[in-house]
Amino acid sequence: MKKLGLLFLFLLLVNNANAQSNIEAINFIESYKSKYQATGAYKVIVNQTIVNESVGINEETQYSLTVDGDKYRFENSDTGIKLITNGKVSWSINDRDREIQVNDSVSEGIQALDPMYIYNEVEERYAGIFLAEGENLRLMLYPKRKYKELNNIRLIVVDHNADDKSIKYWRIVYQDGTTFYLSVDKMDHFIQVNNQFFNVDHSDYPEYFYEDLRN
Repeated sequence: MKKLGLLFLFLLLVNNANAQSNIEAINFIESYKSKYQATGAYKVIVNQTIVNESVGINEETQYSLTVDGDKYRFENSDTGIKLITNGKVSWSINDRDREIQVNDSVSEGIQALDPMYIYNEVEERYAGIFLAEGENLRLMLYPKRKYKELNNIRLIVVDHNADDKSIKYWRIVYQDGTTFYLSVDKMDHFIQVNNQFFNVDHSDYPEYFYEDLRN
């Protein structure tokens, strides 16, 4: 009976420690959320590597993403792809194939390209623990049960010794074995952009095939 009591006490302490760690980890992320909500428009240049050994994928690329509220402009010179949304309408521009598609909804795929999007979804979708501390502060985020289909582990590394205490590196592992590695190459805050920057004038692409998929 004594052993059972000690085991129960141990499990209780572990659960309490995990709960406290989760609260601390989420609060840590939330503290950055307020910071980035106050920066207004920003532009980030991201290095991305996609790996899935089972299907022979190992791809590296770099892209830029400009964000202003719910407006996004993604540009990848390696692929010739631009994704632009004004918050209501989205355009996908393929410079290589000279095609433009327009949709009446904003894809979560665009938001997922924004490294700062983690600030908006972390409290609802993830539970977190501090993994280690050293030169970098490491956080491990696990998806909550109802989001298991999204991805199974997300590892965030923060350089907390830098003057700009922000998240610099992500490793995202999906259930199909695909791993995304993202690192911030450069980030500019408080940039000046206008609404035209997040819209597409079809007259600027006279020789492109245009497909309107809006309802």
